[in-house]
Amino acid sequence: MMKEESKERTWTIADLEALRSQIDAAIGILKQLEGSASGGSKTDGILNSLPSPPIENSRDNDHDVDIRSDAFFGLSFTDATYKYLQMIRRPQTTEAICEALQKGGIESKSQNFLITVYSSLRRDARRFVRVKKKEWGLVEWYPTRPQAGKTPKDEGIEKPTRKRKK
Repeated sequence: MMKEESKERTWTIADLEALRSQIDAAIGILKQLEGSASGGSKTDGILNSLPSPPIENSRDNDHDVDIRSDAFFGLSFTDATYKYLQMIRRPQTTEAICEALQKGGIESKSQNFLITVYSSLRRDARRFVRVKKKEWGLVEWYPTRPQAGKTPKDEGIEKPTRKRKK
């Protein structure tokens, strides 16, 4: 009995916030499923298919993640950024993304690499989302966020039509 008490985990605020992110992601997915018509249990395997939420970490320097010099070889800016954000598992600024891409072997002849990367991420709204004014995250981390470009028809809701005058 004494051994069990000594093994008890000490929870930190960062641990609880990460757990809350996972719970929020699960709730978001379940809410989306609530409206869909499907056979069997709506939650079958859903918890196993949850995307990895961003992990809050006490590290101030994201360069602690080992990025090989060929980690992004042959990838486009957006594919390399997607891979990098999956490695880091938390939102990053455009500047940090540019540094990581260059460290990972992305070469560019662009006069302003930062603007080129920013523009590429902005155009790929299916994979990237601006979390804060200067930070980017992966859309899969935020399942409850309204998706850009979705119309009511995409959600199975018919848009009311107007009757034209003759």
